[in-house]
Amino acid sequence: MASLIKTLNSRSKPQAQRALFWWGVLRVPAIILVLYFLRQLVAALPVFDGASVTLRVIDIFSVPVSRAILLVGLIAVLAALVAGTSRLKPYTGYGLLMGAVLIVEVLLFEWSGTPLKFAAIPLLLAATNFLPEQVTRHWVTHRNMALAVGVTEGLQVRQHLQWLGRLANAPQSVLPAIQATGWGLAIFLVSASTLFFVEGRKLVSLEQSLRMPDSATVLMRGDINGLAILPGQRRLNVTGHSIQHVLQIDLDDPEAPPATSPVDTGGSQGITFDPGTQELILFNNSTKHLLFVDADTLEERRWVNVSHLADGDPWASIDPISNTIALVSEADADNGVAFLLLDRVTGDVLDTRDIDAGNLLKHPNKPWLYMSFFRRNPEVLVYDMSQREIIKRASIPARVDRMAQIEETNELLVTSPVASEILRLNADTLLEQGVLKAPFGVRTLAFDPKQKILFAGSFTTGQIKMIDMNDNHTIGTVYLGPWLRSIELDTETGTAFVSSNGALYKWVYDRDR
Repeated sequence: MASLIKTLNSRSKPQAQRALFWWGVLRVPAIILVLYFLRQLVAALPVFDGASVTLRVIDIFSVPVSRAILLVGLIAVLAALVAGTSRLKPYTGYGLLMGAVLIVEVLLFEWSGTPLKFAAIPLLLAATNFLPEQVTRHWVTHRNMALAVGVTEGLQVRQHLQWLGRLANAPQSVLPAIQATGWGLAIFLVSASTLFFVEGRKLVSLEQSLRMPDSATVLMRGDINGLAILPGQRRLNVTGHSIQHVLQIDLDDPEAPPATSPVDTGGSQGITFDPGTQELILFNNSTKHLLFVDADTLEERRWVNVSHLADGDPWASIDPISNTIALVSEADADNGVAFLLLDRVTGDVLDTRDIDAGNLLKHPNKPWLYMSFFRRNPEVLVYDMSQREIIKRASIPARVDRMAQIEETNELLVTSPVASEILRLNADTLLEQGVLKAPFGVRTLAFDPKQKILFAGSFTTGQIKMIDMNDNHTIGTVYLGPWLRSIELDTETGTAFVSSNGALYKWVYDRDR
């Protein structure tokens, strides 16, 4: 590189000039491409915060239209500010421009509820990219521009573009276009970085007004997760981290005020219905009690102390054949057992295992418990709740999430959010039978056996895709909102109830077929 720059400074060898030109054009795309192929290694680095990355991806992709509108508006504002200060003396214009940009950034971050510390990067990009040429022209040399990989493209995009123009021997008639393009890229870079950091909570309502169909309504706001429809009773039970008591909704009048249980659930994540005892089973995260609530009266019948369960949002599953209850935690902390099998009546511990599954699914007719893993373990397990043994396991792609079973075809469906796919496994052997394409970030599933429709909900994009399982074609896709979690179907009326970190939705899917 040093010899190449020396050759250029001596004003000879056009081939060296062309080589440096392509170096300036392709180096950042090449770095991005390498990072993409090494993404698994990058994600495994101790400094990589997967949770923060996931939150940012959800925040961006769940309100794309609103962000695009805001991006266009911000570009227009910055372009007007640049144009308005361009006729002033360079340093005066720069000072006024940066003062105005600071005001715009502070107002936008305050309005959106985003911590102001995140405005530092957009302001840095503005401060460096909007500098007058009287300051930057002394810095633009072949050596500096060639060696500052990624720096000039980000902090001096106007000067980087002009440098490439010089290397390409651009004629004088093209220089104004290069300068205009450079200003456009600088304004876009500042605007895009701003919209990257701005939180999307205030944009959800706008996104829903633009994209949510008339067939969908918001029943309540909050951090909602567990849903359970009681068969034959036309009632939907609701729980979640922002709900301290079970709420029971009348399916024939879902917009009426729900009945409220007096039992404190501690913001239980999940809810499981036991048809044999007509009980709702929940886990109180605060007391670490497994609660048994009467499904009719919503009164507490009893509780079992499971303080030895490791911290982490747990799931519960009931098996009437073995008369047992399984509890599994993702074990966010190493302070207990990840998996417990309890006697359904006495609450005695029958088995413990180091299985920190992310989700459970009980086989409808066998004492089999399917377990999937979003973290650590790239496989699906089958645990026999009668034999108290793992009887089957299958290696699958890493980071899978929730499951569903189709009895008619004997299929176990497993969502793969990262790959945007639904894995199709034989429910008996766990052998893979193909995949279904799904929305990016697909997480939750529900199946309507009457109409043979599979519902695939994305916690990233806020969309639900309807798939006709007769021929696997897509019926349609609807947008509800970010962080979709659980889907419960009222197949009698063709209505889906969908929980999310933000709202509980009612969607009459029969109207969108």
